[in-house]
Amino acid sequence: MELGEQFGYRNAQATVLAPTGTIGFMMDCDTTGVEPDIALVKLQEAGRRRADEDRQPDRADGAARSSATRRPQVDAIIDYIDTNETIEGAPALKESHLPVFDCAFKAAKGQRSIHYMGHIKMMGATQPFISGAI
Repeated sequence: MELGEQFGYRNAQATVLAPTGTIGFMMDCDTTGVEPDIALVKLQEAGRRRADEDRQPDRADGAARSSATRRPQVDAIIDYIDTNETIEGAPALKESHLPVFDCAFKAAKGQRSIHYMGHIKMMGATQPFISGAI
């Protein structure tokens, strides 16, 4: 940053944010950039797999703590996601907590997703802090 401020920038950015999901999928990331997770359940060539298998309990744990549920209820929520490919209708999960789990894609057996303006507003909020375009 100091060299850029002293000598200027030419055909370069000091900070950028990758806009694609491909990089994140290859690196097994939860999300890419400021984009939301694409889905709780993803399909891959090797077959169906719960999204973020090793991290999913952490997400459910967070929701469980906020809704004052217990470990058996968390396990029931995760089992429900595995069986139904959506979190909508999961046992012991408060309706008011569903937005925490909203993703970019609507679940095949669900109705919820993040509105497209949510994506745009998040990119707009971060753009002033990034020297290149998102």
